[in-house]
Amino acid sequence: MMFQEARERLRKAQSAACLDAYRREVPHDSPVDARGYFLKGLLYEYGAEGIPVDLAAATDCYRRASRLAHRDAFPFLGMARLLMKQGSENRADVLTLIQSASDANHTPEVDLAFARYFEIENQISDAKKFYFVAAVKGRFAGYFGLASVLRKDGHRVQATAVDGLRLLAGPLLLVFLGKTARSSFDGC
Repeated sequence: MMFQEARERLRKAQSAACLDAYRREVPHDSPVDARGYFLKGLLYEYGAEGIPVDLAAATDCYRRASRLAHRDAFPFLGMARLLMKQGSENRADVLTLIQSASDANHTPEVDLAFARYFEIENQISDAKKFYFVAAVKGRFAGYFGLASVLRKDGHRVQATAVDGLRLLAGPLLLVFLGKTARSSFDGC
């Protein structure tokens, strides 16, 4: 219960920060560039003060952002994340969007998206591979995901080793990568 409350407070703070960034970037609530549409999509996806969650509107904003920013993976990842939230009937589209993100700019967040997709599809070996790649590229979500998938697969000792490695490597990752080490596919 305590962790859920802390996560909700974190989400509210991030939503407020996103709303503030959106108001700075898009003064008249009429986005004209990819960044403005992406920020508006985040607001609709997670909600903010005075803005209810609207997944259809968020998808539209991400789609517009992806058309304006062809070499940016994040609008494609946003659409993929939304489709994953909407259920299993969209799985083929999700994989296509993640592949489009990879083609645009293959970042560690794309590896995390592939890993999450394969985890949901119960393709554990592929999920492990992509979580491992994200962990090697310095993303905490890669370590957490890899440990979780290993536990689900019955490899508790390996999962504990991954957790230990994360604890040892964590300070170094924060020093060398900073906030980038905390970025993930799932948002907050």
